[in-house]
Amino acid sequence: MEGKKLANFDFKKWRACTVGCPPADRLFAPWRAVADNYLGDYYPLTPYDPSDHAWMAWQFDRPERGEGLVQAFRRSNSPLSSAELELHGLEADARYEITNADEPGIQTLTGRELMEKGLKVSLKDKMGAAVLTYKRAGKK
Repeated sequence: MEGKKLANFDFKKWRACTVGCPPADRLFAPWRAVADNYLGDYYPLTPYDPSDHAWMAWQFDRPERGEGLVQAFRRSNSPLSSAELELHGLEADARYEITNADEPGIQTLTGRELMEKGLKVSLKDKMGAAVLTYKRAGKK
């Protein structure tokens, strides 16, 4: 019976839904907003460390679009509440608008600042995660 329901399900209509969407669509919306970035260049921003006191972070960069994604994870016993993550592949003289998925507002920094000083990511809770997106806004 479940297979028959699935066979009759209109995936195209569900994906295009904007009003009265199934509840699952609300869960997929944030992922859809950033999913294209996973096709970008991959840069590890921290060394690989499986211990429970480390931070792990990586970047996906779409140079052709001037945008990307940073994911950062604070492990359960990390004593550090923030990390400075030096990004890669950006235009030094361009300005980038950075958005944290969990915080309001937009931060603007230059590519040079992001690559040399780093992007500061703060997580007050241990076992926390942050998703930040960036988009080129123009030259300085």
